[in-house]
Amino acid sequence: MPGKIDRKALIEKVKALLSMTVERGASEAEMAMALRHAQKLMREHDISDDDLNFGGEQVTRETVVKTDHDRIRNRLATSIGHFCHCTSYADRNLFDAIVYVGLQSETLFAHWLLDMLADFVMRRLEAHRVESRIRRLTRSERASFIEGCVARIAERLAELTPRPVTGNGRDLVLARQSLIEAYLAEHGIKLREPFKLFRVDQRSYAAGQRAGNDAEFNRPIEEEETQVKGLLT
Repeated sequence: MPGKIDRKALIEKVKALLSMTVERGASEAEMAMALRHAQKLMREHDISDDDLNFGGEQVTRETVVKTDHDRIRNRLATSIGHFCHCTSYADRNLFDAIVYVGLQSETLFAHWLLDMLADFVMRRLEAHRVESRIRRLTRSERASFIEGCVARIAERLAELTPRPVTGNGRDLVLARQSLIEAYLAEHGIKLREPFKLFRVDQRSYAAGQRAGNDAEFNRPIEEEETQVKGLLT
């Protein structure tokens, strides 16, 4: 009985064959032979251009449920989704559930980053309370600090993700978004407007903005990424 086909390895082989061009040192005969072989593999194994662009990853939906009394995760989710090239929404059927739709590696990173930044906001909120030398923040002060911190984090995430306007980068962005939109439509998922805060304590909001300047957005090291995958499977 034949072994299971390693689809990812096949895709990498096709990409390697397609990279054999005259500009990269191959003869015209070698380039033509490589192209025919690549096309044959693509037909036999149903490998699409999207597979080549995204390494065979499929659009998936990853859901994580965690207590979110202050709606910090809810407020962070959208901007993190944009940064990670995912679409986020709150599942109406699961309280405190945040869902990311996108390529699996990107949804995993989005959930990891959401955890890290939500913890960061909570730590800075407590530090702000201590620095203010008060026993307890009012509801408005607490919500305004969180809103300011989240808003500044969102601004910084947007600054780090410039949108490509020409070339292959734009094509990949559009292709990824098209796949995500098709997944949402197929599963009947409709997005809602994010929560908005109307009354703001300006002093607390400004303090939150300053705290947001210290947030970090690095990807997890390999060991942490493995742990995240284990939690979501």
